[in-house]
Amino acid sequence: MDEGWGLFYDELTELMRDNEPFSFHNELGQHTAGATMRGREYFQLGYSLSEVVHSYGFLCQAITSHATEKGTNISTREFQQLNLSLDTAIAEAVTEFDKWSKDHIDEQEVRRLGHLAHELRNGIHNVMITLEMIKSGAVGAQSSTSLVLDKNLQRMIGLIDGAMTEVRMRSEPEVHLIRSRLFDLMHEVGVTAGYEARARNITLEMKGSYGIESNVDRQLYVAALANLVHNALKYTKPGSDVTVCLQTVGENTVTEVEDECGGLSVNVPEDLFQERTQQHEDKSGLGLGLGIARKAVEQMNGTLTVINLPGKGCRFSITLPRSV
Repeated sequence: MDEGWGLFYDELTELMRDNEPFSFHNELGQHTAGATMRGREYFQLGYSLSEVVHSYGFLCQAITSHATEKGTNISTREFQQLNLSLDTAIAEAVTEFDKWSKDHIDEQEVRRLGHLAHELRNGIHNVMITLEMIKSGAVGAQSSTSLVLDKNLQRMIGLIDGAMTEVRMRSEPEVHLIRSRLFDLMHEVGVTAGYEARARNITLEMKGSYGIESNVDRQLYVAALANLVHNALKYTKPGSDVTVCLQTVGENTVTEVEDECGGLSVNVPEDLFQERTQQHEDKSGLGLGLGIARKAVEQMNGTLTVINLPGKGCRFSITLPRSV
């Protein structure tokens, strides 16, 4: 940020030295170079729009406080010029920040749509080839080749379910909480995930008390858990285990998904929830599952966390208030 602020200081100094009359319209655009650079940098550094505006308020306070400490009187004209410069710089920085934000969102949406279409097309292509082989008699309906059919169909269902869940969370923020037996919803996920587990030669174990209940949005809970289980199966080595465990801890219910991926390669496990973060050599899919899962859980007043198990795998935990 130093270079951007340096430009602003230089521009402000020149304006302060100029004794000619000034007006807002005459000075508009004086700080374009510095302000637009800062607006762009603020966005790239992850600041919010309010922080962009407040930073200029802190700058004004710092200047006036420093003048007071040095015993320097700020003239009326200087104070007016300072406020005018700050107002102009704020407007230009916010404009640039908003522009970069919109451009980033548009680019992000196009990229998501492109990846979704690409993955669905690949899945459909594989299904068509497998069906053609079965119809021609080259392979039997019960052969190992048919597992390719099951795998790709389940993969496409997962992609569509994830996309529909994300669309719903954006367009319909209202959550429909219904008292539900969580094991029933776990079983629903297990039925679908079982096909993928068998295709990957992985043992999928689901355990927990049948009577545990919580107020959840059924679609969001299933989508979140399905994403976690899918990721666990995707990254766990063949011949290993994936365990889904439901239990109560105090006033909460905890649904844990533990895999045997060998441990996380990231220094900070929370980085996994960043959009499009993939920490594995298998880059198939959209890389959006964990972000969607966390948003879904948080909308149900819950939390989604991860613990690294070095040398073994990792454990994701969905924590929700328990119904009593």
